Amino acid sequence: MGKILVTHYKVRINDPENAPEKPFSVAVLSDMHNEVYRSGVMQLMEAIRNEQVSAVFSVGDLLVAKGERCACDVALDVLGRLTELYPVYAVNGNHEVRMRNVPQFREQFLEYDRKVRALGVTMVDNLRVPLRIGGSRIGLYGLEIDNGYYRRNLREGEREQPSKGRKPARKHFLTVQDMEKLVGKPQPGEYHILLAHFPRYFPTYAAWGADLTLSGHNHGGIIRLPGIGGLVGPDPGLFPKYDHGEFTIDGRKMIVSAGLGTHTIDLRINNPAELVILDFVGA
Repeated sequence: MGKILVTHYKVRINDPENAPEKPFSVAVLSDMHNEVYRSGVMQLMEAIRNEQVSAVFSVGDLLVAKGERCACDVALDVLGRLTELYPVYAVNGNHEVRMRNVPQFREQFLEYDRKVRALGVTMVDNLRVPLRIGGSRIGLYGLEIDNGYYRRNLREGEREQPSKGRKPARKHFLTVQDMEKLVGKPQPGEYHILLAHFPRYFPTYAAWGADLTLSGHNHGGIIRLPGIGGLVGPDPGLFPKYDHGEFTIDGRKMIVSAGLGTHTIDLRINNPAELVILDFVGA
């Protein structure tokens, strides 16, 4: 069995009126796709238990819905084990959205969603959930976007150009105004954490007001080249910009998980399954 890489990130809450009374940790899951790569559910659970976390955040794609394949049994097993031990907060990724939107998978998605909520998972899709962890006030937001926002690698300010004879394209680069319609504006007096599966829109997330964005989707670039980074990901094109790790815009941060699994091509090179641990501290 392969070993799960556990990556720690220190997160500082600099507001002296909202700093943690004592440090706390949160586990972040992403892109499991119904199987922990070269490992298993028990190895994942052991890795999480060893970290003594206060909560678990999932940023989507715990299941797989691709082509004719749709599977969610391992995802439900993991969530069931986690909710026995921790509060779990989750947002849907593009695979969950696809599962809901494809007619042949819709009933299976509705059953999956019902079971997830019955387990006690708090779904944060286009919602704000106020949390109090370690004495800090956390505004936890979850962003779910339509699959159309994943389709083209548009640059900021661009819109899709409709082909001749077709209706105008409705999807465009996600804007702050789009986010405000979906999740509202950040509430004052909180540290704002955004669960957003798709990292491409980090400039928008930062401009909206997310102090910390948690993302996945690109699977660490699938093949990681020393000194270069990830080679390719579900986001179109080689060398995805936000493949893995920590990124900063104007003091606001995004952490992108390399994910726990695969789909379509069962391959990860120099890129083990990753469990992200956030260690929150004061200034």
